[in-house]
Parts: sequence; C-alpha cells; structure tokens
Amino acid sequence: MKILIVDDNPELLDMLKLILINRGHTVIVANDGDEAFRAYCDNPGIELTITDKDMPGRNGLELIQGIKTIRNTARIWLITGDIANFDKIRAGALEFGAEKVILKGGSGELFDELKRHGLIK
Repeated sequence: MKILIVDDNPELLDMLKLILINRGHTVIVANDGDEAFRAYCDNPGIELTITDKDMPGRNGLELIQGIKTIRNTARIWLITGDIANFDKIRAGALEFGAEKVILKGGSGELFDELKRHGLIK
C-alpha cells in the first residue's frame, strides 16, 4: 500500500515510516500540510493518508479538504493529541471526509488501528 504520513514531529514520522516500510508498504512523508498536499498531487496512487491536525501551514482539516477536492474517495485518517477538544475535532474531520479520527499519544490507538487494518502486526 502507498501511504502518506504527515506530521511536524520528525520522531513520529521516522518511527511510522520505518514500521510501515518494514511491512512492505511504500511510505511518503511530509512535515506540514502544504508539503503534504504537494506530495499527494505528485504521487498518484496514494491509498491512505495519515495526517496530524495541528501543523505549520495548512492544518490537517485543511489538508483533508484539499485532498478531497482532488479525489473524493481518498482515505484519510486524522490524528490529534488534543484530548480536550477531541469530540469537536472528530466531528469536524468526519464532516470534511476523514475516514477515522484517532487520538495520538500514549493511548496506542493509532497502532491499534494500523493493526486492525492489517497494515502492521
């Protein structure tokens, strides 16, 4: 699977990239929403985008909107560490077309979803 991962945390990007590449996936990374949008446009066949919500430039919600204007059927997961506003963020992201909204951090929810979808063991 070709996966685009977007986050301004380089450690998280490197970790996810390594895990997914080791499972045979093609991984493209971007550090912010603007870079991610260009990467999405320049790399046809991206099957899943995993994006942080809060980043410099275009945020995750704006990225979802941009990608959905190009391909309405794009699969996008939004991740956020904002537990205080999670319900509001989730509602907005789903309205914009996100497939999933995942709390990142110590909860392990992102890795549970990756396992649930067979992307990692």
